[in-house]
Amino acid sequence: MATPSAQDPNLQLSDKTRSLVFSQFEEPLHLVHGLFVGVESYRNEQLDLYFSGDDAYGLWKAFGGETNPLLTCLLDEEATYSGILGAFTRKIDKVQKGDLLVLFVAGHGAMEFEEVFFLPHDFSNQPHDMLVYGIPATMVVQALSTVARRGVHVLAILDTCHSGAVPFDISRYSHEGGGGLSFLFSCSPMELSMETFIKEGTGRGKNDQQAGHGVFTRYLIEGLEGKADVDGNGLIRLRHLFNYTSSKVREFSKGRQNPFLNGTLSGNIILKTLTQG
Repeated sequence: MATPSAQDPNLQLSDKTRSLVFSQFEEPLHLVHGLFVGVESYRNEQLDLYFSGDDAYGLWKAFGGETNPLLTCLLDEEATYSGILGAFTRKIDKVQKGDLLVLFVAGHGAMEFEEVFFLPHDFSNQPHDMLVYGIPATMVVQALSTVARRGVHVLAILDTCHSGAVPFDISRYSHEGGGGLSFLFSCSPMELSMETFIKEGTGRGKNDQQAGHGVFTRYLIEGLEGKADVDGNGLIRLRHLFNYTSSKVREFSKGRQNPFLNGTLSGNIILKTLTQG
């Protein structure tokens, strides 16, 4: 699978790319930047997952990655500790006031040392690997908050086990410069993020399931592709996307997985303008 990226500083942006904006006020803001990380193949094969790469790639496409060169997708061998943090640093350095930055992470999440860690491809589960290769959620939150204080709209979407345990205190991340920071978590702190659909009537995982996506991201993609356009006006808003995704995940999982949204972005902010036929 090819992994498109946006590393070239001389990229020329088309009018279509410039029209893919997030707006709280029904007016154009600036550019949409994004980093979509999916790790399903690990250096230690015992950690391998099924659909994290498909999730990142699918969400990259749903957000407009095929026409917006500012959206970067890192999969498997590209999603190493240094690869992820390098791409993340470039994104936060480049994004400007009024822009929107989307961060998506799909893969293993782990809780250790009273911290949530995201596990990159080169995490091998050896002694002390968590401190050497694990990416601490607190560092990510602090970096994104710094960006939001510059007037950037920041949306982090986490599809990992225990994602809801990421330490994010909304009272500490209120921003007066026009920006904001919100997290869309795939599950509550002590829940697992389901990576497979269950074939009805069997109770068994079906690994070649519909669209090859985990449950949470599958419904995110559906929502962005149009099912969250509840007003029929071609606009996908944050609150509508969350409402669609969370209700579908809870229904599918029979209440075992409960996504939630927390942060300072307006629920009316526009995530996507659908192409009119």
